[in-house]
Amino acid sequence: MTTLTVPDARTANLGPDVLVKAGILLSATVGPNPHMLTRKTLHKAISAAVQSLRPGSTWDTTEALADEALAMFVEFLDLMHELDRHLPHGDQLSVWVYGRRVQAVSWTLLAAAERWRYELLAARVAGVVPGGGW
Repeated sequence: MTTLTVPDARTANLGPDVLVKAGILLSATVGPNPHMLTRKTLHKAISAAVQSLRPGSTWDTTEALADEALAMFVEFLDLMHELDRHLPHGDQLSVWVYGRRVQAVSWTLLAAAERWRYELLAARVAGVVPGGGW
């Protein structure tokens, strides 16, 4: 079975929660026009999720955690063979998001969170990621 790369300890415990919350907040972030779903709006939903889970965080901390959670999501998409590897790395998520329904992206965020929870639990059991974290 293919596994994901375990993130650093400060994101390990927060990342899946951020992905779940972003999946919930995504439709509110996109608004009434579902065709406005872009990489930027996805990042905005993830940042809003970090802010709701870690209120009072500085902008730098929020953006760093959002970037790490987005990287976890991209790694999940890559594991599922959803990304076009012929594109430059920075364009892969933008192309994947384009034209997708908000509900489908929300569901994929939830699926990514569950996969990460499994991976992080397995890593903890194996002693790779220290328990605790944020």
